[in-house]
Amino acid sequence: MVKIIGLISLTISIGLIGIIRFTGLKRRLELLDDFYKLVIEIKSQINYFKEPLPDMFSKLCENNDSKAHFLLNDVRLKMIEKQLQIKEIWPLIANRVYNSEPLTKEDMDLILYLGTFLGQTDYENQLYHFEYLENNLSLQIKYASEEIERRGPLLKKVGFMVGIIISIVLL
Repeated sequence: MVKIIGLISLTISIGLIGIIRFTGLKRRLELLDDFYKLVIEIKSQINYFKEPLPDMFSKLCENNDSKAHFLLNDVRLKMIEKQLQIKEIWPLIANRVYNSEPLTKEDMDLILYLGTFLGQTDYENQLYHFEYLENNLSLQIKYASEEIERRGPLLKKVGFMVGIIISIVLL
């Protein structure tokens, strides 16, 4: 009886590992989509209002509790507090905010890229950078969606299958 309960527990725990991996894939897509929306918001604010970055960041962060908006709010606070350039602050805050998230190196490179040009160049040059960033983020979102479709069902099923196989071997 104890052996059967142990084997069932083993099967369930290994199955849950597959589900956790699947959840990581979904989380990556959510984070990329959230950051993409933030990029669009920043671009539109720059197009219409042309106000200082800390003021614009504070408007964008009101009543929003996504990771991308946490990043923006933390950058705004550090800019005010330390009087540093966004170029210096952005990578530090971005790495801290997204440290434990299931993003790839390419995803993080795109998140970090926003800090390299925001407020650093003239208006038209920033538009080119935004276009580049939007295109690459769209590609990453597409790849993340395809990965969920391709690997998602497999991850959920393989975990339980491996658990069942190990249980059978241990019987």
